[in-house]
Amino acid sequence: MARQVDGPENGAAMGLHASFELRTRAGIPKSDPLGEDLSRTLPHAYYAC
Repeated sequence: MARQVDGPENGAAMGLHASFELRTRAGIPKSDPLGEDLSRTLPHAYYAC
């Protein structure tokens, strides 16, 4: 699980986005937090590719 969940202090705001590409996929909440199970599954699927 990610330990860094907030942007860096004085960091560029453009790097923090709502993941619009991800949020258009089936099974992904449109605006709510992803949740612990999904947060584990997504990197697992990414590395499996």
